[in-house]
Amino acid sequence: MYVRSFILSSKALLFAVAITSLTANSLRADILAAGFFSGTIDRYTAATGTFSTFATVATQSDFFPGVSGIVVNESANRVYATGYQSGRVYEIDATTGAVLNSVALGGGIAPGGIALDAVGNVYVSNQGGQDPLQAGNQVIVLNSSLSQVASFTLPDLGLGANRPAGLAFNGPNSLVVSTLSGFGVFTLNTTNGQFTNIATSSPVSNSQVAVDPTTGNVAIGGAFTNDISVYNPSLTSSTVTTIDSSVLPLPALPYASADLTFPSGVAYDPNGNLIIGALGRTNPFSGPMDLSMIGQMNGTDNFQSNGGLFAIPAGGGSIISYGVNTTPYSSVAYISAVPEPTTIAILSALTAVVGMRQWRVRRAARRVA
Repeated sequence: MYVRSFILSSKALLFAVAITSLTANSLRADILAAGFFSGTIDRYTAATGTFSTFATVATQSDFFPGVSGIVVNESANRVYATGYQSGRVYEIDATTGAVLNSVALGGGIAPGGIALDAVGNVYVSNQGGQDPLQAGNQVIVLNSSLSQVASFTLPDLGLGANRPAGLAFNGPNSLVVSTLSGFGVFTLNTTNGQFTNIATSSPVSNSQVAVDPTTGNVAIGGAFTNDISVYNPSLTSSTVTTIDSSVLPLPALPYASADLTFPSGVAYDPNGNLIIGALGRTNPFSGPMDLSMIGQMNGTDNFQSNGGLFAIPAGGGSIISYGVNTTPYSSVAYISAVPEPTTIAILSALTAVVGMRQWRVRRAARRVA
């Protein structure tokens, strides 16, 4: 009986450790959000419900990179980001947030969306510059050292350059490509380089793409709109979620831009919750250009931070707000989090107690024998 009681109490403690660990893991769903105008990447920590600066991409010589896309490579402990204005791709340490590498793509390339394949190659969409005559029409492939190894050109379906925007893999060698000014949504067979136009009814002005790991559904963020489209896995039908003033309040002061929230950033966490990042309604460059006023009131638009970070629960439900009137967010990504130090201390203490009890059980068993 004495031995049995020790065994049962040890199992109870082991169960407690397992439950504590499960709770800690449920809080590991942190979010990275790219600040397009701020030149930083913020981190939303789910365990505390707080925002902090994860990485600073902007430098004195590259003060407005226009961070446009982000993607996380968990196995390599890396985050990759694109700079639409700087024409660069950035490699960032996923633990410290330090920028490890920065590569200029050259040739007038203005990178937008970004995705990773199964072996760690980096795919980047070339949106081209603000001038439609200079618009890009390629998906560029970089190796893990950020050297270009291939490129694929989207077909011209009568509207000129498509300006590919968001990228996400929805299967082996199958890359979903949204377009900002082209003809809907494409898939790219990365083995043979063939594009298929599969969502011609989709509105143009699409943005980031994300694939639900639990259902295969494909979410596409919106640019110049208030809407996010979620397609079925074959991209033959979609539903729309609107980020309007009931979700993202209007700026406090008057502004000149259209009432469009630009919910361009989308990502799924491993449980199928859809994370949304919004740029918001105001733009520091819509009035007379004054570089000294970036991030402040500028020109006719009266720029105000009107971004937001939200989520739609897996399976549907009301939109969850993590933050409104934040810096404008162009893209978002899920990233695993290290458990809080307090949680680690509790787990370590419980594990030590269980280990001691198990040692006592074994010693008691030997005595009985």
